[in-house]
Amino acid sequence: MSVPEWWTDADAGELDVLVWEFTGAVEAHWPTCAECQAGPWCTTLRDALEVVLAWKRGREFLSRAAWLREQQTLREREVARRAA
Repeated sequence: MSVPEWWTDADAGELDVLVWEFTGAVEAHWPTCAECQAGPWCTTLRDALEVVLAWKRGREFLSRAAWLREQQTLREREVARRAA
């Protein structure tokens, strides 16, 4: 899978931190949770995962919008430069 142009190294680094923290929390939580040991993750872990996924979706929208704005600005400057 290729990385979109608008997904920055900083975005990836921030996601790495969130995933690292989440997996650490899962490792700490799972052995003490009867619900997690009996079957699918408990509501607490599912909710925590949803927070990470929601952050990623939001970051994708924000980073893509910023990249598109930068591309539009560059095109407008080029048009103005050629018109001058």
